Amino acid sequence: MTHMKYTFIWLSISAIFSLLHSTLLAAAEDEWSDWDEGWAEEEPATTPLLPVSGFLESTNSYRTNNSDALAEEWVAQDLRGRIQTYYQDHGITASYKGELYFDGITSEWHGINREAYLGFSPLSAIDVRAGRQILTWGTGDLLFLNDFFPKDWVAFFSGYDQQYLKAPSDALKTSGYSELVNVDIIWSPKFDPDNYITGEKLVYFSPFVDDVVAAPPAVNARKPGANLKDGELSARFYKTVQGIEYVMYLYQGFFKTPEGYDPAEQRLYFPKLQSLGASARASALGGITNIEFAHWVSKESDQGTNPYVPNNQTRFLIGYESEIVRNLTANFQIYSEYTHHYSKLKEKIPSPDDRPRKARQVITTRWTLNTQQSNIVYSAFLFYSPSDDDYYLIPNIMVRIGDSWQINGGANVLGGSKEHTLFGQMEQNSNIYARAKFIF
Repeated sequence: MTHMKYTFIWLSISAIFSLLHSTLLAAAEDEWSDWDEGWAEEEPATTPLLPVSGFLESTNSYRTNNSDALAEEWVAQDLRGRIQTYYQDHGITASYKGELYFDGITSEWHGINREAYLGFSPLSAIDVRAGRQILTWGTGDLLFLNDFFPKDWVAFFSGYDQQYLKAPSDALKTSGYSELVNVDIIWSPKFDPDNYITGEKLVYFSPFVDDVVAAPPAVNARKPGANLKDGELSARFYKTVQGIEYVMYLYQGFFKTPEGYDPAEQRLYFPKLQSLGASARASALGGITNIEFAHWVSKESDQGTNPYVPNNQTRFLIGYESEIVRNLTANFQIYSEYTHHYSKLKEKIPSPDDRPRKARQVITTRWTLNTQQSNIVYSAFLFYSPSDDDYYLIPNIMVRIGDSWQINGGANVLGGSKEHTLFGQMEQNSNIYARAKFIF
């Protein structure tokens, strides 16, 4: 990668931001369309006419902390375009979202189909959707207890739009509705792992060398086989009673990141996992309150005697969200995970730095301020773990200009007192980012 290419890309983005800034004050008085700030994928308007829309977006993220393990100063330098269309008529739905992007760090082009599915209703109370789709459930805000659909953690920590945290699944989704209970059953015939940190653009802590490391070599974990028995099955049963939404979750598959180690191959892999969980959500105390729990069964842990895979865990979450004053919304979450058979784990892994805590807690809060008719949005999300003494702060400013332009600026600030904790190991990945999007 040459300095000339860095300069060209950065000057291009600077020119875009200068143009947007010069028109901001005049544009702030217009009546602009309402955009969804959430990180979930937006659903296009239903129409049988196959409308085509999309966007062009540039993302640039610059590392703010020097890294001893990784010399690359840029975390992300992407220019991407999306084309999307949607069809709904005669009981059939279809959606397509395709993207082409240039990675300025590797000087490579990539293409991805984020969505390509066909849906139909064989019966009035049953919906079926097959193909590539973005899936999610659970009550947590950026905390996932029962959501085992793939995530893109590289995009999340690198300053991309938070919609890219959700990676696509190749799955068959069947939904049934009745007065007794509603159900969603999702089968992925092939295991869809998270896009986990490999050391190529973000550093991580390696217990094998007891230090923060980067590629080469990149982490290349062994995936489950391609047989049908190596797929994933997720289910959700839900019903609302007297204003309270009750949900039960089931999952059978694998850990979504390579949490296991095969000493014979000297290679990381994805251990088998089962999970049972539940949640409830309702209006209370002038806002929305939610609780959720999940019990993760690590099928290969042998009740804690296998030091190469995680032990069973039970995870809890309680959250609350409310509009504090007009246009200012805040939410708070308290999360805890408890590791079972911990005494056996201590016998197998004597060093406390190489094993998880028996009990880990995380507190989060998100604040969102909408101004200028929601055309300028200030937000901040904070993770803080009192047990690990580490943190992750995500401030962001979003500006909409007319119906076509959206710009974002923010940071990913990570750190902690120890290098082996979740956010502490990521301190050298802290970055500032800027995004410019043209929507058509």
